[in-house]
Amino acid sequence: SVILTGLMFPSIMLNPSNPFSNILFIISVCDCIGCVGLSFGFPHDGTDLCTAQAFLRMLFFPSTWIWSTALVFHLHSMIIYKKLHVSMIQTHIVCWTTVLAVNLLPLIQSSLGISDELSGKLSCLYRFHTSYAILWIYGIRFSFFFTCLLLKIFFIYKVHVYLKSKASDECVKEKLISRSIHMYPNALIVTKTLLVVLLFFDLIGFDLSVITKQISIMIASQYGLVCAIIFFTSSTMARQKWYTLIFGVTSSEGSVRDSQSTESSNRQSFFMSTEELSPSIDLMTMSASIISRTWSKESDTSTVFMKEMQLN
Repeated sequence: SVILTGLMFPSIMLNPSNPFSNILFIISVCDCIGCVGLSFGFPHDGTDLCTAQAFLRMLFFPSTWIWSTALVFHLHSMIIYKKLHVSMIQTHIVCWTTVLAVNLLPLIQSSLGISDELSGKLSCLYRFHTSYAILWIYGIRFSFFFTCLLLKIFFIYKVHVYLKSKASDECVKEKLISRSIHMYPNALIVTKTLLVVLLFFDLIGFDLSVITKQISIMIASQYGLVCAIIFFTSSTMARQKWYTLIFGVTSSEGSVRDSQSTESSNRQSFFMSTEELSPSIDLMTMSASIISRTWSKESDTSTVFMKEMQLN
């Protein structure tokens, strides 16, 4: 549903000047492709389905880890430094190069598939050639996962400290967008942590049942569902656009906004609706240049405008 929103309304969600909605779209694409692999069930080792499933799991699920880190990094740059330090092209280069390197390295001592004793019982990923390969593979993947996790915590902490140092009537918009964006990496942590913990226990010798592993994989696969719920709950624009497309009329929640401004200004305006004042900011409608100008402390006009909007 998030991917279809981007494809149906690319001028808004896939606007090159809006890194936040762009990254949310990429996260959804990666998670969806990974889940397509999981939909193959539990194929047997050596089959084409097993190889395809292992490839999709190997490459696209870890992509959501690093792209959610990129999302928090851009938030950190925008709030604290009032600008983006890394362009989307540079972000693509860094993220995809890292993902490919991290996930192709384990193939030095393994192949795509699954061990004989678990063939047909769990989804495919790596087939270990030696006992040392298990430590090699999961050492790399665990390191990658926890590096992304620690970076997210670091950037979120810096943003939290910065916003906490401001007075309660300052940085209202920054606090709202921070709260909105933080929900996405938090959802990733909640859905993926159980699987990572169980894999670690399995690695150090705990005897875990197959059904326990299956449940952990199913829980980890729900990240896309949680993201969709967060997205459509917080995005008035997405709900309005789909309502208009399906029923041919403007939804009631969008009528107030339409009476105040045209759609073209909606795409550029940082202040989209009264709903954004509580509880969140609509990431579909944000533009990096508009945000930067709005948050600039050197612009008296934007500061006065922000205060007027807060009063309204």
